[in-house]
Amino acid sequence: TLKEILVSSRRGHTYTARVAYVALGGILLYQFWTSIVARVSLAQASEYASFGRDLFRTFVPLQMLLVFLAALGSSAERIVQERRSGTLAILLSTPLGARAIVWAKWKASVLHAGSLLLAGVPALALCVYLGLEPLDLVWSSALTFALAMLGAAFGIRASAIAETVPRAILLGFGYFAAYSLLPL
Repeated sequence: TLKEILVSSRRGHTYTARVAYVALGGILLYQFWTSIVARVSLAQASEYASFGRDLFRTFVPLQMLLVFLAALGSSAERIVQERRSGTLAILLSTPLGARAIVWAKWKASVLHAGSLLLAGVPALALCVYLGLEPLDLVWSSALTFALAMLGAAFGIRASAIAETVPRAILLGFGYFAAYSLLPL
């Protein structure tokens, strides 16, 4: 697990994704702030609370989507990368069982996506500071983390079947769509 985390954290697209995520959150916050200041004087506490609720309603779905995509993308390349570099056979010949290998790769993907979840905490904390219920912060963070776990599971499953990372990501989306529509 530690090796997976260290390797994935040093890739250039990991830094790019984190910077883009934080920049997108900053742009969203700036647009919200300028639109609210242009409309309202923010003289009353209820106006601040309304701003916090509006920001929360916009930021949380975006965060859920991006964290899910990060988990899916991160996990979709784990086994495909091992297969492409020729190290999958070596990895399978170690004393670790297949479950332990998949478990370690899944945990590394979830932790990678969890770093994006932590990057969104300041925006969510601002919402709570402006009057949002702290319980909303808890449920939204728990749901986002659950989506990260689900995305990582779908990505790992897809990477075991697909030959390339884009195919694994598309297959992971297919799994998610099927899982979402299954109850219907």
